[in-house]
Amino acid sequence: MTNGFAKKIVAFSLAILLMIASKALVSADPGKENFTRRYEYEPGVFSDVRDTDWFYGNVVSVYEYGLMNGKGNSRFDTEGNITIAEACTIAARLNAIYTSGSDTFEKTEPWYQVYVDYCTRHGILAVEPDDLTVPATRKLFAAILAHSLPGEELPEINYVGTDSIPDVKMVDEFADEIYMLYRAGITIGADANGTYNPDKYIKRSEVAAIVTRMVDPSLRKEIILGGTFAEVFVSPDADASVADGSESKPYRTLDAAREAVRAIDRSRYQGINVILKSGVYPLTSTVEFTAEDSGTSRCRIRYIGEEGTVLNGGTIVANSDFVPASGDAMQYFPEKVRDELLMLDLSKYGYTAEGLAADMASVSGYADRAANISVNGVKMELARYPDSAKNIEDGWVEITGGEFRDKYGNYTALTDNDPDTEHHPVSILLAVPQEVIDRARTWHAATTDVRTVGRLTYLWAHDNSVIEDIDTSNNLIKVKYVGAYYPKEGGIIYFYNIPEELDSPNEYYIDPETTALYYYPSDDMRTAVLSIPKLDAPVITFSGAEYISFESMRIENGRDHAVKGEGNNIILKDLLISDFVNAIALRGSHNLITLCTIHDITDTAVIVEGGDTSSLTKAETKVYNNLLYRWGVGTATLTYAIQNKGCGITVSHNEMFDAKSLAMNSDGNLHVIEYNKMYDVAKLFNEGGVFGDGGSMAYGTVLRYNLVMHAGAYGFSRNITPMGVQGITVDCDCSGLTIYGNIIYDVTGYGIGIAGGRDHIMHDNLFVATSPYALAIDGREYVGYFKGGNEWPGEGWAEIRAAVNPAWREAFPVLAQVVVDESQARENDANLVISPGGCSFTSNFIFFDKVRIGEWGLKYIYAIDGADMMSTFEDPTAVVYSSKRSGHPPLEECVEKAQEAINLPSSEVSKIGRVMSDWE
Repeated sequence: MTNGFAKKIVAFSLAILLMIASKALVSADPGKENFTRRYEYEPGVFSDVRDTDWFYGNVVSVYEYGLMNGKGNSRFDTEGNITIAEACTIAARLNAIYTSGSDTFEKTEPWYQVYVDYCTRHGILAVEPDDLTVPATRKLFAAILAHSLPGEELPEINYVGTDSIPDVKMVDEFADEIYMLYRAGITIGADANGTYNPDKYIKRSEVAAIVTRMVDPSLRKEIILGGTFAEVFVSPDADASVADGSESKPYRTLDAAREAVRAIDRSRYQGINVILKSGVYPLTSTVEFTAEDSGTSRCRIRYIGEEGTVLNGGTIVANSDFVPASGDAMQYFPEKVRDELLMLDLSKYGYTAEGLAADMASVSGYADRAANISVNGVKMELARYPDSAKNIEDGWVEITGGEFRDKYGNYTALTDNDPDTEHHPVSILLAVPQEVIDRARTWHAATTDVRTVGRLTYLWAHDNSVIEDIDTSNNLIKVKYVGAYYPKEGGIIYFYNIPEELDSPNEYYIDPETTALYYYPSDDMRTAVLSIPKLDAPVITFSGAEYISFESMRIENGRDHAVKGEGNNIILKDLLISDFVNAIALRGSHNLITLCTIHDITDTAVIVEGGDTSSLTKAETKVYNNLLYRWGVGTATLTYAIQNKGCGITVSHNEMFDAKSLAMNSDGNLHVIEYNKMYDVAKLFNEGGVFGDGGSMAYGTVLRYNLVMHAGAYGFSRNITPMGVQGITVDCDCSGLTIYGNIIYDVTGYGIGIAGGRDHIMHDNLFVATSPYALAIDGREYVGYFKGGNEWPGEGWAEIRAAVNPAWREAFPVLAQVVVDESQARENDANLVISPGGCSFTSNFIFFDKVRIGEWGLKYIYAIDGADMMSTFEDPTAVVYSSKRSGHPPLEECVEKAQEAINLPSSEVSKIGRVMSDWE
């Protein structure tokens, strides 16, 4: 072992001179396998050590290894300093166990003398200090500990360059030992820069962490200090024949850069930066990143775009390719617009008649995979009837009847799904008004190309189909497919891909036989920016990759995802994503999506998943500080700006607005949804929740300090199920949410709707102009909603029965009391697994409204042995204003009044919305 003290004389502030000699450690069977856990740590052994503390596992380990104990009075003294004597004691125990497997020492006076003598005898100390009871500095502790194990047990795993520790230079005392511990991953400093603070005293909690890393190499930390950054350059204008990745000879494609990065030794660099020069990178295939492309925790790989960098999964259309319309299809277009129509030959851009026909025949795609063209960032719309350009009330055809009930005369769910189409190949007759039939008689392609889109059963259930036949004698339209439910009266649809309806600006029609696209322009086509999504796969995929970032670039125009896959420690930062079916779908842990702007997405914009709900292992993934608008432009039901699934995901400080669809959906446990701003959403139909959680047990998830406002389709009366848009919907048997500090302002439905769950805690929320009530809660689970009338809990509770394992019982004590075997439960047992037991709605502030317990809930909660199923609904403070929408008081005034009565801190309200910073 190198003797660090042979190079210098060490002076102590207390005039103590320590000489560390180089002496071989001799043992018959030395090795780190001698370290075994000899004691069992019981919770509460140390009153000042909590399981949420960063050092909790370290304290448990040093206690169980017998290397450190407490300071008396059931305290570990985590913030206390360690003395030089205690440092010698730890070093002696480490060395003795390693060399002989035993740390049995005779008692001496003073108690630490035997350990000091051992250190001196085994070359850890050569001279005994005069006073060993004073605190050890961080540099002295490093000097002692570094020599407690032989050098081969402290191999270098980190690159720490000469003089790269900010406050420790190589000429400083104990520098050799400090640098050795850094390079071995035993300590990496007090901050991201690697600052060591050598002259400060070391805390016992820090000692516990360092000692456990000495014993267990798997806990050692990675860091690079003083390393350089490797750089690889890419340019869409590069000459690929001479490219070497340098700035003067960049690669031409991302694939080439990725291959070059694979050959770079990660251990030599602090990071690898792939710089994408400004320009458009056309992508005809997916760029895939596997485990082979991963960075490390100390060497992240960053793909960074210069200003103007665009990854394009489509094709830019030449404006000159639009020519005055002609051809056989002209006879079908309305005469009044024929002279204004333009035509584009899609075969120039790789489309075939067969491909277009397949796109248009997609049952589940709602034409979002057809050759849609964006004009100045706004997608064209297939010619439709009725026109969407009219007001929302007139844009639909109402179903007035038809042959769609089951043999009992009831509406019911279908069970014969076609696995290839995810629709039911069942022909259904829909009765529609006479004027619709009269209009349909003019459609030449009614039985071949015309399609329907709508909500046949529920407003939340999107459906589409193909017209099979039109019975003009009986005013019936026959369709080939239906969704999960039979249609019913009041359902609404519209028809599209009809040349006779090409009568509004920005509409188009594709003739699949000629590959001609006909367009009624809404912009000056001489200067418009036109693009066609082409790539049928994600632009970027991750397959087991780690420590990769994509930053500061635009990703646009694709017929699938912009980013999709599975990986850990992935960062997507400052991206502008538009014109995809989905923007991001990312599974894994410790991922971060931040500072992104995402818009014009056909379906859900961001889907994040990770963690394990059974063991309650958190994903630690964050969706932070993003701007999202115009998602769900193709399928406006069951699509969201953000959807999180799994366990332990944080969604915070995001702004979501301007969408026909809903804003957020959550599934799983221990999520934190906070400081988000959601407004001008759910503008198409009056049903659903701006934030929704349903279909799983949500115990441990917290929804706090979010703002929901201006949600719902005002003026839309054709509702199959006219519930209105709710600020927060907790659907089916979802249970266990904590909801507080939220502001719900101006929504067409309830503020909060609880539909079948239990154990929801709701307090200190502000409700303004929720219609008709701030809270609606029902007991559908108890009344047998999920079992067709059976009095016992529905099938949805099978999940909670399976989930009540030891981890859940420990984390959620309320579940320990829940009866999961219905054969052992009494009908009047408050702990029976039914809803809405255990709910609490207290200390909320409500403008205009009174709390209502829903009709089902009111009927059944109080019918059970006179009990209320542990639910608490106190009278909230109410301030009455005009109930007319035009009479809403300003939001600021509502917040101010609420803060006089409930706990709605200004410091928290002020945090709502985006912030101009990275994740901290």
